[in-house]
Amino acid sequence: MPAESRRPQNEPLLTPRALIERAERHARDVIDWIGAPITESGASTEMMPCKGATASGPKSVFRAYNVRIPTQRHQAAFERVRDELTTRGFRITKYDVGPSVAEQAGTTGRLNAISGRDGYHLLLSSTWPAKEITIWVLSPCFLAAPTAVSRITAGPSANRTS
Repeated sequence: MPAESRRPQNEPLLTPRALIERAERHARDVIDWIGAPITESGASTEMMPCKGATASGPKSVFRAYNVRIPTQRHQAAFERVRDELTTRGFRITKYDVGPSVAEQAGTTGRLNAISGRDGYHLLLSSTWPAKEITIWVLSPCFLAAPTAVSRITAGPSANRTS
């Protein structure tokens, strides 16, 4: 489905910068709900081709964070994020939280959600070992605007070769 058909009727097309800012807002909300510090590596942002698209085709903004959180707090963090996302109109498409087979003392989790409002996908997953939670935010697909080309005004010197 083209990105334009998923976009709310009255919302203007967003620039890549605006898409990154919106991804950042979603990520910051999740980080605040978890209440844990971001790892030293900070955040990463990439422009990725959409599934099945060529390198010059539609792109998506991909933003990723890791937050450091004790294993024992993973389950509560996933529950809080799930509840907050649900109240904000996200549809939870995967929620799997439970005891880790390899780490008897804690829990691991995975959560996938999509916003009904702006089409952003959020994915959270416990790292291995479960000492961090990774947060991925993926924007809807968009077509990058063509690069600006200077315009040549037709006039007496237009098409002159000398």
